[in-house]
Amino acid sequence: IGFVHRATPDADIYFVANTTNQKQHLTAKFRVSGMKAESWNPFDGSVKGVQVGPDSSVPLELEPYGSRLVIFSKRNLAVPVASAALASPIDLSSGWRVAFGAASPTLWDTLKSWADSDATRYYSGVATYEKEINVPTNWITKDLPGFWRRNSAARAKFAKRHAGLA
Repeated sequence: IGFVHRATPDADIYFVANTTNQKQHLTAKFRVSGMKAESWNPFDGSVKGVQVGPDSSVPLELEPYGSRLVIFSKRNLAVPVASAALASPIDLSSGWRVAFGAASPTLWDTLKSWADSDATRYYSGVATYEKEINVPTNWITKDLPGFWRRNSAARAKFAKRHAGLA
């Protein structure tokens, strides 16, 4: 876990990042006192109040390579009580079609380093990764395609229609 700290006259701001490919459940201790905490999710823009322990600790759950901004300030944001279960994540770890340059795509059972194959170890050029997923209908909102256009690092299609390219 890595972090960057900034102090402003009104707040202490911590960017906390999971630098591993494993989900992390942890209790982070911060160098603050007498302030309220908020957790900001940089992926979806959500902000929620979080309970601060007596030793300035905050529970965090970070997805692989996930991050959070933990903001300490005098602002009084409500701390949510038990929340509804989140939707199950979509597994993106297998079933990718990968093409190097103009070559036909091949199916990769798992994502891997180019250095693991003699054919791609010294490859320098464009590689295209494709994977089709089924997104639950309750995840689809009118804002979702716009979100992908602004934040995706890939071409996104919804219902086989182009939704953006970053």
